[in-house]
Amino acid sequence: MLRNKEIKLYITLLAAVVIVGFVACYFFNPVSGIIALLALLLMGAVSFMFTRWRYQQIEKLTEYLKRAMAP
Repeated sequence: MLRNKEIKLYITLLAAVVIVGFVACYFFNPVSGIIALLALLLMGAVSFMFTRWRYQQIEKLTEYLKRAMAP
């Protein structure tokens, strides 16, 4: 999954959003910045886990289709 260039771009953009969101919130109030950082990291982790699950399902489907098409 990490060899996929779209996933690398996705992770890079997600990290950029987390950093920008943290810095923006921390600028106004350090406590809200830390809360925002934790929330953004949790959302990123959930999103990454869902993407990983989706790729696993695609791999299972690919294997099934290969077996179904084999003579």
